[in-house]
Amino acid sequence: MGDLLANKTILVMGVANRRSIAWGCAQIMQEQGANLIYTYQNERLKKGLLKLVGDEASLFECDVADDNSIAQAFNEIKHDMVSSMGSFMRSLMHLKQNLKVRSQMRLVQVFKLHLMCLLIL
Repeated sequence: MGDLLANKTILVMGVANRRSIAWGCAQIMQEQGANLIYTYQNERLKKGLLKLVGDEASLFECDVADDNSIAQAFNEIKHDMVSSMGSFMRSLMHLKQNLKVRSQMRLVQVFKLHLMCLLIL
């Protein structure tokens, strides 16, 4: 186990199962000493993620296709991720402006295509 990420809290989004790229990234980050927080889209995915993670306290519901869900998730975890929340929202707005994305659905498609694993330090 390394310490490259010791004392860092990282938000991991997009773990669907043990074959997910996000899960592989999470395992390596954990091996490097990171504290991990995970999001899941719905209750079905929560069950699978809980089997992998084993700690329900580090799981938060967040459906990236729903602005309200994003806001609620970040409100719930902001005590651990205050600076990252602002950075994430700025990144979303920057991406939307730079790609001239006109709708939330298109923005979600862009994220699905280009960001297999969104990690926030």
